[in-house]
Amino acid sequence: THIEQKSETTFVLGAGVHLAKVATLAQKQGLSGAEYMIGIPATLGGAVRMNAGAMGQETSSVVRYAFVFNMASGEFEIWESDRLGYRYRHSDLDPTKHVVLAAELAFHPGDVAIITDLMDKNVQFRKTHHPTEPNAGSVFRNPTGHTVGKLLDDLNAKSWTEGGVKISPLHANFIVNNGDGTSLDVLR
Repeated sequence: THIEQKSETTFVLGAGVHLAKVATLAQKQGLSGAEYMIGIPATLGGAVRMNAGAMGQETSSVVRYAFVFNMASGEFEIWESDRLGYRYRHSDLDPTKHVVLAAELAFHPGDVAIITDLMDKNVQFRKTHHPTEPNAGSVFRNPTGHTVGKLLDDLNAKSWTEGGVKISPLHANFIVNNGDGTSLDVLR
């Protein structure tokens, strides 16, 4: 959970730092670009790897460098943002070969009140639009030009159950656990 401030707007953060901590760190210093992170239950390494995003913001907009261990070569590498090949919920980091160890993030100055308001709106949106039951987050990526939630709604997926899991009645892109669901139930 390494955190090192490099400049007024730039930090090097370990891959294990929780995104909510990144968001509040930036907020306290009046820095914008991490507001969306407040509601994502993940760590920075995963966000860097898959270009996590929400509410119109993405990890790719703040990553300057990713510090990566290449398991194939046994080497430590520094990947500039261009090399990461970011696109929607994806990067050129191969999870079978690359492990994100840390990242250098660059934010931009902002108004603390506006940053705080946006973070509050992000949290409120998640509370009203995402299920509170145990779940693994959004399951499927949105195909170009569509939202998975809408496509699943059109298929009446909110009525689907399998063992101890079901499609959330609140948002069809979430599979929620009723308390005794298994990973096999989710796969089915």
